[in-house]
Amino acid sequence: MNTHVDKTQENKNQSMSNAVTQKSRGESTFEFVDNRPEAIRMQKMQAMANISRQKQKPLQLRMWSISNTASKFQKNPTTIQRIKIKLKDEDPFLMGRLRNVPITNQGAQNLDSLSDISTANQIGSSENIILEGHGYESTSLFSSKIVSQGGIAPSRLAAHAHSVDKPGNWNGNIILAGCSTGDITESVSKEYYKLSGKSVNVIGTKNNIRVGSKADGTNFIGSDWEKYPQSERPADLDFVEDVEKVTKDFWDALKPLIAFTKQLQAFQKAQRTDITLSVAPIEAIASKMVTVETDSSSAKIAHKNYKLVERQQLYAFFTNTIAKLRKIDFFIYPDAVQAKKNPLVEDQQFTSFYQAFLLLSKQGPLYEEISFYLLGLKLKEIDLFDPSQTTHSKKKRTKTSMFGDTWVDD
Repeated sequence: MNTHVDKTQENKNQSMSNAVTQKSRGESTFEFVDNRPEAIRMQKMQAMANISRQKQKPLQLRMWSISNTASKFQKNPTTIQRIKIKLKDEDPFLMGRLRNVPITNQGAQNLDSLSDISTANQIGSSENIILEGHGYESTSLFSSKIVSQGGIAPSRLAAHAHSVDKPGNWNGNIILAGCSTGDITESVSKEYYKLSGKSVNVIGTKNNIRVGSKADGTNFIGSDWEKYPQSERPADLDFVEDVEKVTKDFWDALKPLIAFTKQLQAFQKAQRTDITLSVAPIEAIASKMVTVETDSSSAKIAHKNYKLVERQQLYAFFTNTIAKLRKIDFFIYPDAVQAKKNPLVEDQQFTSFYQAFLLLSKQGPLYEEISFYLLGLKLKEIDLFDPSQTTHSKKKRTKTSMFGDTWVDD
């Protein structure tokens, strides 16, 4: 997940300026995963439009969108509610994955904007208020520090949390779900006390975070194992990197396969007389997704799940597509064509290949499952409620003075 840089002066009474630029805090940028190593940062993938079996349509590129399953809240006065609040309309895919991370008392109400707070149901006495947004960073000559979340200063974050309808005996936490938000937990805790006269525990993260997936498909928040001592890291990180790379390369190889298929379709429709692309390099790239198990020199852990079965399934869609391609009589493998001898039969052969490729191009969800799981293997899971892994602040004011208030940990 990215932090953001804010070079303006902090205003404790207003939201931070939105005119900021993204910047990594530390050595690597976190983009919830998932970073989703380039391939995962591709939130959309080029694929093919559907065709009917009776009549082909011109080959078109469409965007494959990874779905965001986080839904907006619905009012239900008979149910004790919890709440998650999106601070800003940015990075919808990444924020969607963050929203789906299971958190204790995580939020039956999912609010897509701060304006929804006024219409939300009352939360339960022990339910958490989870604010979702990037940490925004202010830099100087000597240091950098997170000064806001979602471009909103601590005073306003506290005010938004305070405006959530809650019972008088509320004792939940305010969780700042974003990168390096631990820098502002104390400020938010103090500002909340000023508004309510009550102390509240505010939880923030210590570092840039990512969102990975477990074997069962659930999301979790973590930070790179690379940030931890070598002695603590899993022994198979290099192998995971190898598998992650070949999986990304496989999915990227669909783009030249699209271009190849467009040329082949143009020839089939008598719109061109030759093709200039070859499928051989694409096949070589694709095969590595399954041969990496034996080709990689990096160590792997016996009996550990590296999504081999799922990678084999994805590869099978590819090999089926190539098998259909090889059966086209007017195609000379791997990169040439010849005049049709039996147009009706050969057009049917092309349609069979075309439909196989369309099926391959629709496997984005399977690719996503593999990619986010591999990313998860590279992350140390963070327990937000463990003070040794996150930053907690629960401040209480004991004295006010023109020279400065006195605050203690409650």
